[in-house]
Order: sequence, then C-alpha cells, then structure tokens
Amino acid sequence: MWRSLKASRPSAVLHLLCLSEACAEILGDLRLPDVHLHSLRDLERFDPELVQVRGARSLIEYYFTLTPCLPLYVFALCPAVERLTYVDADLYFFADPEPIFDEMGDAAIGMIEHRFPPALAHLETYGRFNVGWLTFRNDPVARACLQRWREQCLAWCFDRLEDGRFADQKYLDEWPERFGAVRVIQHKGANVGPWNVGRYELTQGDGSLKIGGDSLLFFHAHGFEPEAPGRPRELNLRKYGVEDTALLREYIFCPYEHALKDAIAAIAPALALALLADHGRDTAARLQALENTVTRLQEALTASEAERSAQLGVIDGLQQQLAVSETDRTSRLAVISKLQSLLDASEADRSARFVVIDGLQQQLQASEGDRAARLDAIEHLRAQLAASEGDRAARLDAIEHLRAQLAASDADRVAGLNVIQSLRDHLASAESQRLSLERDRGALQLELQRLHQQLDAIQASRLWRWTAPLRRRPFSHWPFASQS
Repeated sequence: MWRSLKASRPSAVLHLLCLSEACAEILGDLRLPDVHLHSLRDLERFDPELVQVRGARSLIEYYFTLTPCLPLYVFALCPAVERLTYVDADLYFFADPEPIFDEMGDAAIGMIEHRFPPALAHLETYGRFNVGWLTFRNDPVARACLQRWREQCLAWCFDRLEDGRFADQKYLDEWPERFGAVRVIQHKGANVGPWNVGRYELTQGDGSLKIGGDSLLFFHAHGFEPEAPGRPRELNLRKYGVEDTALLREYIFCPYEHALKDAIAAIAPALALALLADHGRDTAARLQALENTVTRLQEALTASEAERSAQLGVIDGLQQQLAVSETDRTSRLAVISKLQSLLDASEADRSARFVVIDGLQQQLQASEGDRAARLDAIEHLRAQLAASEGDRAARLDAIEHLRAQLAASDADRVAGLNVIQSLRDHLASAESQRLSLERDRGALQLELQRLHQQLDAIQASRLWRWTAPLRRRPFSHWPFASQS
C-alpha cells in the first residue's frame, strides 16, 4: 500500500499504527521515508478506555474499535496536521488520489460509498459507506464526528449485525445528515473493490486503467490471498458474482500480488524471528482469551439457570391447569354420551323423513312436465317481447327526431322573441319621441296664440292706425331712412 501510494503521490506522509512490538521493530528497521510509527501501547495510554473493552472482544473486533481512536490520537500528537485520511492496509494505488481531495473541496469529511450493484443491494445492511478511505479536516466538525464515532465503538463494536449496527462501519450511515459538512465522493475510480468492480466497465489504454470512464485511483483488495505453496491465489471475486477476467488478473491482481510478495520478502527473515520470539507471548494471550471465554460462558450459564427455574415454574402452572382440565374432560364425556343417545333416537326419525322425501321427489318429477310447458310459454313470451323491443327502438328513434325538430323550433322561437322585443323597444322609443313632439307642438301653439293676441292688440291701437299711410310706403321713402 505505502510503496504504491508514495510512487503515485511523493508528498504523502504516513502515520502507521503498529499492533505489536515486533511490527514496530521490523518497520522501524526498514526506515521507510515519511513514515511515523505509533505503538498500540502509546494509543492505549492516550485513550485508557480502550484497555477496559479489550478483554470482551475478539482480536479483529478490538482492531475495529481502534479505528476512530487513531485519527484523534494523531490530531492530538500533531496539531499542525490540517487534513488526515484513514486508509486500510489492503489498498493498492494506481494513480494520485488528488481528484478525491479536489472533489472534497472545503468539506470537513470525505467518505466513499460501497456502490453495490443492484444484485448486491442487500449488502448495504452492513453499511452504506466503506471504512477503507475516510478523510478528516482538523476542524471542530470532523473532531466532533470522530469523538462520537469513538464513543459508539467503545460502547459496541462486534463483528455481527445487531440492532442496525455492524462493527465500526454501520455507524457511518448517519454522518451526511448528522454533520452536514460531509462530501460523498463520486469518483468511480476511488475505492474500487470486489463488491463493486463488476458494476462498471473496466478498460485499459494509453498506459492507464479506467472504470466507468474515470481513472482507477486505488483498488481495495479485500479478501485477497497471494499464491503460496499448497494454496492457490484467492481473488475473492466469486463471493460477489464477479467474473475472473484476464483484464482484472493482468492489470490489477498481478501487480498487487507482485508488490505484496516484494514487501513480504523484505521483512520475511525478521518476521520469522519475531514469530518465534512471540510464541510464548501468543500462548499467554491465548490463555487469557480462553479465560475470558470461560468467564463469559459461566455468566451465560448462570443466566440460563435463572431462566430454567422460571420455565419450571411455568411448567408447574401448566400441569395444574391440565389436572383441572381432566375433570372438565370427564364431565364433557358424560355430556357426549347423552348426546349420542339423542342422536340414535333421531336416526329413526331420520328414516321416516327419508320416506317423506321420496314422496316429495315423485311429486317433483310430476311437476317437471308442467314446468316444461311453462318454460315453452315463457320462451314464446320472450319472442314477443323481442319483437316489441324492435318496434320500441323505432319509436324511440322517431321521438328523438321529433325532439331534435322541437329543439330547432325552440331556437327559432327564441330568435323571433328577440326580434319582437327589439321592435317593442324601438316602438317605445318612437312613442316617447312622439309624446315629446306633441308637448313641443302644444307649447308652440300657445306661443303662436300669444303672438296673435299681441298683433291684434297692436292693430287695434291708435298708433297703428296713424302710421298706416307710412307703412304703405316703401321703407326707403321713410323720412328717417338712409342709405349706406
């Protein structure tokens, strides 16, 4: 993992948790550049609650519990670290993971979904997100997320599904909604693994691998086992329904296997000596694990004894109920016997009724002939009814035609009424004008009468008589007339 990352991103710095003293010693002798080694003892000293839960969990479950504690430890030890990414040890890098950081932007947390294909959607019950790559900024949001995750893993972190939890992984499902500043990485080449490599098309060209059109950044070799004497290579593809293709073997698994074997070869002698030296410590650890197992079994046995006593009490109660029910059963058998006697008596009455039924059947057969005649009459009536139905249909058509004509005449009638109303309105207007003219005519007649009266009065006056000779002369001959 480290060699492929360093080749793809030379500026990378690794903080590595050594889970044993032998691991710390071997890796220390390698003097890997930009690698900071941290012992399990130092981490447990930083977080003492880890030691309290260690004995109640298997080794792998304890390793799961350590996951959120390591980033918190590094942030506390190195406050200047601005961004920290947790990575699993079984990753293999094919390109610089910078596109992940570009996509993350200013988000406090970056995480990657499993991206199960539809056929494996049920596996999401183990977690929507994969722990193999988690990026945290050294800010309050990311540290609060890590602290909550740590508390959850200390309280419960087991390698099984239980109440919506699974190991350290299922807790991640709540992060996007709970913490907000979370970026779910969409780059298809990030965290490709056996569970999702079959979802997208894998292609090779121009010296690079692409999956779903994106460059393959790193592969998560979950469950991979290299070839060894007496053991074939295990790719862990069949479990997820993925075909073992030449492209996968040649361009992903073979490079990873070669890198893994080179890394093992570099530490093989020291590792062999460490395993021999740790044999006694392994035996003591196994004895401690057995003692813990015996303690848990004793506690379970005590609990089962209490449950057994309770169940015996229930059995005694049921037995008492059974004794009471036996008495009731005897009385019910007596009632059944009495009912049987009544049934035997009713059998004789039943035979007599059968005789009556035979007589009724004979009467029924005689009535069948009469029934046939009545059915013929019914059929005749039905034929007549069918004929009348045809006549009825014709009459209905005629009625519909008359209705259509009536509807048309109603429309003409409405139009005529509208014309009549319009004429009435014009007539009323003309009548109003006539009355107005009549009133004007009367007024003019009165004015004419008044003028005639004035004329008569003038003519009767003395002045009118005196000026008569002058009025008979032309106007131009009047003494006061002038021409201009």
